[in-house]
Amino acid sequence: MSPMVSTMKQHLLLCAVMVLVVACAGEPSAGDAYLSPQQEAAVLAAAKTGDLPSIKRLIAHFEANGDVRNAAGPWRERARKAGDPAELYHHAALQFVASQEEPEPALRRQMLEDALTSARDASAVDPTAQSLTDQIELALRNAPLPAPEPEPEPKKTPEKKPKQ
Repeated sequence: MSPMVSTMKQHLLLCAVMVLVVACAGEPSAGDAYLSPQQEAAVLAAAKTGDLPSIKRLIAHFEANGDVRNAAGPWRERARKAGDPAELYHHAALQFVASQEEPEPALRRQMLEDALTSARDASAVDPTAQSLTDQIELALRNAPLPAPEPEPEPKKTPEKKPKQ
């Protein structure tokens, strides 16, 4: 084998190893989100005490199982209340997008205000959330104000006809 071919094989092997190292580093894979029943019980017990990493692990587990709204929803809310910037951002983004489809001005404004609160809380911890905060503020400035409620008409009492 020529020295050049040997060097090329070494380089290819080195590149393959580098790709594997990069692929294995960083975030856990989706397969890591699944919990065995024993793991789920332990993580659930820790999450119930307010342990944020356990709460986030439960959310990932429920999402991996496809139960995003029912099982993950309450844990997402707890993570937001605990100040998790990722969940605050996620909630703000969902509310913001949903508000764009809402035809009722009063409900749309309420959704935007809720999104803005979460986005501001997220950007206080993570400055990258500031752009979402800016977008929501702009949408609030441009949002049509809800139509004023009509004043109720006074009740008309039936007139009694005088007896003759």
